[in-house]
Amino acid sequence: MVYNTYGNLNNTETSLFLTDSLNVAFNNNTDWQDLFTQNSSIINVDASVSGSFGKNQYRVSMGYYKEDGVMVGYGLKRVSPKLYLSLNPSEKVNITVNFIPSFVDIDHGLGNGSTFPFSTWGFPSSFLKVDEDQIAIYKGETGYDEDKTTSLISNVRLNILFSKDLTFTSSYSNTYRSNRRDYLTDALLISGSDQNLAESWNYKTTIWDIENYFTYSKQIKEHSFSAILGQQASKQINESSYVSGRGVLGNTVYGLSSGNDLYAYSYADRKTRLGVFGRANYDFKGRYLFSSSYRRDASSRYNQYKHWTDFYSISGGWIISDEGFFSNLKSTINFLKFRASYGVTGNDPASYYARYNLYESNGTYEGSSFGIGSNTTAKTYNGVNAIVQDYDGYAGSKNVTWEKYPQANIGLDFSLFNNRIQVQADWYARDSENLFNSTLVAPVTSGYSYYSGNVIDVRNTGYELTLSTINLGKNSKLKWNTSLTLAFNDNYVTKLPNGGQDLTVGASWQQYTLTVGQPLFQYRVWETKGVYDTDEAVPTDPLTGSKMTFYGATIRKGDPKYVDQNGDYNIDMNDKQYAGDPNPKVAGGINNTFVYKGWSLSVFCNFILGREIWNGYVSDALNGSKTANPWVDWGNRATVGILGDINYYTGAGDTDAEYGTIVNNYSTVDRFHVANSKFIEDGSFFRIKNISLGYTVPESFVDRLGVSSLRLYGMVDNVLLLTNSTLPDPEAVGANGTSDGNNYPLSLKFTFGLTVSF
Repeated sequence: MVYNTYGNLNNTETSLFLTDSLNVAFNNNTDWQDLFTQNSSIINVDASVSGSFGKNQYRVSMGYYKEDGVMVGYGLKRVSPKLYLSLNPSEKVNITVNFIPSFVDIDHGLGNGSTFPFSTWGFPSSFLKVDEDQIAIYKGETGYDEDKTTSLISNVRLNILFSKDLTFTSSYSNTYRSNRRDYLTDALLISGSDQNLAESWNYKTTIWDIENYFTYSKQIKEHSFSAILGQQASKQINESSYVSGRGVLGNTVYGLSSGNDLYAYSYADRKTRLGVFGRANYDFKGRYLFSSSYRRDASSRYNQYKHWTDFYSISGGWIISDEGFFSNLKSTINFLKFRASYGVTGNDPASYYARYNLYESNGTYEGSSFGIGSNTTAKTYNGVNAIVQDYDGYAGSKNVTWEKYPQANIGLDFSLFNNRIQVQADWYARDSENLFNSTLVAPVTSGYSYYSGNVIDVRNTGYELTLSTINLGKNSKLKWNTSLTLAFNDNYVTKLPNGGQDLTVGASWQQYTLTVGQPLFQYRVWETKGVYDTDEAVPTDPLTGSKMTFYGATIRKGDPKYVDQNGDYNIDMNDKQYAGDPNPKVAGGINNTFVYKGWSLSVFCNFILGREIWNGYVSDALNGSKTANPWVDWGNRATVGILGDINYYTGAGDTDAEYGTIVNNYSTVDRFHVANSKFIEDGSFFRIKNISLGYTVPESFVDRLGVSSLRLYGMVDNVLLLTNSTLPDPEAVGANGTSDGNNYPLSLKFTFGLTVSF
């Protein structure tokens, strides 16, 4: 069918790729997967030396990590030395110093931020022949890509013991991070361009944080008290610049002073925080536990009336198994503790300057080929370069304030049968209040596209369970322990702007709707019920006599049966329905550990159950099949590669088809639009995530080698995946449950190593 459809549409213009139906390779056979993937290696070496001089201690370590990615051209090298000092100039004074520099060099394959040189839906078919020069370009071998990051993290902590009950601590930390990325992208990798693209990006951030606090503790008979009182301040400064140009000579980027379409921008922002805090703890006989905390914080992101806010918490615990009345049960229930807590934490919104209306300056400079009045980002007023308000962005809100997260927890811990079974169970309710959003559609009269504000509230409730077991008796030479974690979570929106009206977010082709009382990020799509087998089967509007339409385009044979929810005989946004939830019903993991003499084996598995995912990968791929010029386009796309698993419409009498026809019937109906209930699928999976095997060499043999210990180990990551999803990996999806298949793949990884102590 594929050959007949695409190979004979026009015999005078038949695609070269389909000139011989008996040639299984159709003239060419390019293995694109083999071209862009490879077996890779990882080298990870850590060495450390520790010792003391007088009352002081030190530790020096050096780490080296090198990974070649499973995608050709990807890789990472990291050198990370560390220094730790503990100085004791007197019995009551201790000074600790940590210095952690890091130097990272990253390879990005194509050098343009993409995992592949093509989107998954536009991936070339194996029938497209490429020469050696093109292969080198696709692999990123001819471009230039330098991405270097330097991090310097330091911390100094002073502890002064005033008495056995009172201690003062002062801590100062500083983080400096700089990144420079220079890359050159070949024109072959830029759609619609015959010129290369050179880009240079610089980023620098500096963070300092200072904390001072007193700690007081006191024991009076069976009563224990402790308290902390202190202050904290921090500041972060970010600076960034970017330049680009096209048609640059050579294949390196050191600086851009010539070329076409030169462009540059820079930005700088900063934030500061200030806070005071206190905490008090009390317990009686170690059986009745009480704790409370309070802190007051200020942030530079808000106006003077909203700088400060308060956070607090209170918690209590009761070890029931220590009570006298419990003694008869202790042989079975060895430990039983009840816990409860309530607290409020908070966060700044993502934007540093959310309360301001921002201005935008000219995106060009003297000598730029853009020039005034050209189709660029340059801003002009009456023909003159100008600084104007950023009306394409969002209007600021003077009332923007802290996001807050009140949370209540109730928990129970217990162990059974000589602690062979241990259980930790928790129930929680967490509210997210005043969530910041900057995509609210602004009134036309404002001039802005969007406005922002703290307008959304969400509630999460659920249960978490951890079960640990010792599976064999204490006299068994084989030790087998199991740990199981389960998490059950439900969330729903509790507040929206404009009187609680539904809020639609996301691009028009892949939208989510927030509705009060409904979960976050529910999918909103058109419901479909098969495919029309004839033109006559398409419903007719009795008032107009016209066939049902899709955004005004007449639906025809081979098009999906979109359900007309409102009965107006036109499929549009008003016919979309809720059709899936990306929030899993259950998430968990299970780990089994076996130990026998010097051998140890662990197997870790993780799983997600009851989650729907939105498969944009299949939608995008099928969209590539309905071009108006299929004999030209088909040879450049890999659409055919997935057709074997797709129940698409094949012609008259095919009444069981799930998807529309891949044959171009010159219908303008979007048959494979991602907002189709057929692209919502079960995202549940079970994965054997890691298997580790180790052997500790006996001391009798180690002594002969002159070392204190020696351990050999091996690991395998991403061993097995069980799923009904058609995606390559249902775990590699965003929090909103969508995937287009462009994610960097999770690889089957083998690791071998040894640990030596002298």
